[in-house]
Amino acid sequence: MQMTIEKNNESCTLKLEDKLSIYDVTQLHHELLSALETSSSVTVDWSSAVSCDSSIVQLLLAAAKTAQARHIHLELTEPGQDIAGFVNKLGFNWQDITQN
Repeated sequence: MQMTIEKNNESCTLKLEDKLSIYDVTQLHHELLSALETSSSVTVDWSSAVSCDSSIVQLLLAAAKTAQARHIHLELTEPGQDIAGFVNKLGFNWQDITQN
């Protein structure tokens, strides 16, 4: 996984690229928590990611619940077609992740 973090004022964007797997969860978890602690709006841009596993989806669901509890806006960009299909196989629409 490659990750670029852009912070400005009260917002933060995490741009994720390449393959996203359980091996990336610890780093992504750390960066998501940091963003949720310091920003009022967080965007996860996974449009350049080529694949992910269920651990990434679980982490994003947990981040969405944390953001909702803290009244922080969390947005996911539209993922690539392969990731969107995988998320659908797990029983979710990628847009539903941040709308729970």
